[in-house]
Amino acid sequence: MTASRRPRVARPDGDVDGDAEDIWPDLENPAAPEPGDDTDTWDALAGRRAVSWARAKGRPVRRVGWVVTWTLSTVLVVVGFCRRLGLDDVIGWPFPAINALTPLIYLPAYPILVGTVLRRRWVLAVVVLTIAIMHGCWTVPEFLTSGREEPLGPNARTVRVMTANVNGYNPAVARIGAQLDREHPDLLLLEEFTPYIQRQLTDLPQLRGYRYTVLRSSLAPYGFAVYSRYPLTPLPALDSAGFPFGRMIVTVASGHRFELVVVHTRSPVGVSWSRRWATQLGALRTMARTVTIPLVMAGDFNASRDHRPFRRLLQAGLRDAHDVMGAGWSPTWSATDSWKKTVRIDHILVSAKIEVRSYHRGSQFGSDHLPVSADLRV
Repeated sequence: MTASRRPRVARPDGDVDGDAEDIWPDLENPAAPEPGDDTDTWDALAGRRAVSWARAKGRPVRRVGWVVTWTLSTVLVVVGFCRRLGLDDVIGWPFPAINALTPLIYLPAYPILVGTVLRRRWVLAVVVLTIAIMHGCWTVPEFLTSGREEPLGPNARTVRVMTANVNGYNPAVARIGAQLDREHPDLLLLEEFTPYIQRQLTDLPQLRGYRYTVLRSSLAPYGFAVYSRYPLTPLPALDSAGFPFGRMIVTVASGHRFELVVVHTRSPVGVSWSRRWATQLGALRTMARTVTIPLVMAGDFNASRDHRPFRRLLQAGLRDAHDVMGAGWSPTWSATDSWKKTVRIDHILVSAKIEVRSYHRGSQFGSDHLPVSADLRV
C-alpha cells in the first residue's frame, strides 16, 4: 500500500508548501515526473523544456546581433564626427572617399533606429538617432533652394553654359551632339579633352555654329575645350599643384563681361592626389575672393557639398546653380555604373551679379560623367 501524497499548497511568497526544488523541477535540467503523475503534468513539463531550450539556443544569436549592431553604430558615429572635424581637409585620404558616400553610408542607421526603439534599447537608440540627425542635416539641403535670386536689370543677357567631362578615351563622345541639339548652349566646356576626343569632334555638325574656341588637348587629364558663341579672351591659366585650369574673359552681346574658369581637379584617391585635390580647391577659393568681375567656375570638381574644401569654396561668395534652383537628387557620377551613381561632382558655380535662371542634368553619352547646364543672366 503506497502512502498518499501530501497536497502542494502555494504560499503567498510564490513558493509552495514543501521543498520548491522537489515540487517544481529546474527548467534547465528538468527531472522526470514521478510515476502516477497525470498526463497534463507530463505535457506541461515537456512544453517548459522546449521553451527553455529554444530560449537558450537563441540567446547567442541575439548576443551576436546586438554586438554587430553596436559595432556598426559606433563606426558610423566615428565616421560622422570625423566629417564634422573636417579630416578630409586636414588629413586627406581616405576621408574624401568616405565623405563622398555620405548619401548612402549612413542609411543603415534608420532600420537600426526602428529596431532599437521596438526593443526598447534606449541607449543605443539615442546613439543611432544622433547619426540619423547628422545625416539629415547633410543630405536634406541637397533638395532645398539656397535662397531667392535677386533679378538683374533689363539689360542683362541670358547665357546658357553646359559642361561635361567627356572621358578622354570615350569612343562614343560624338553622341553628345544629340544633347547639343536639345540644349543649344552658348558656352560648351569639355574636360579631359584629349587628341583622341578632338579628332572625333572635329566634324561634329553641332559644333560648327561656335565662332570662338579655345582648344587645349592633352594626354594628361587636364586638357579642356571651350566652344563659345561670344568672343573669348584667354587669360593665363590658374596653375595649382601642377594642374592648369583654363581662364578666359567672355564678352556677351550686351558688352558685359565675366570671367570663366574651366575646372578639373585631381580625383582625391590616395594620399598624394588627395593633397593636390585640396590644394586646387584652396587655390580656386583664393581666386574667387580676389576676382573683380563676375565669375563662373564650371567643370569636374571631383568634390561635393560633403567635402569641406568644396564647402569652403562656396563660402568664398559662390553659389551652385543646382542649389539655387533646388534641383534635388541629381548625381553626375558614375554614369556608366548605375549602382555607383551617387555623387554630384560636376558643378556650375557663379559669383554675385550673375543670376541663375535654370539648371538641368543631361543624359549619358559614353562618359562616366553626366553633363550639366544652367541658364545664367549676366
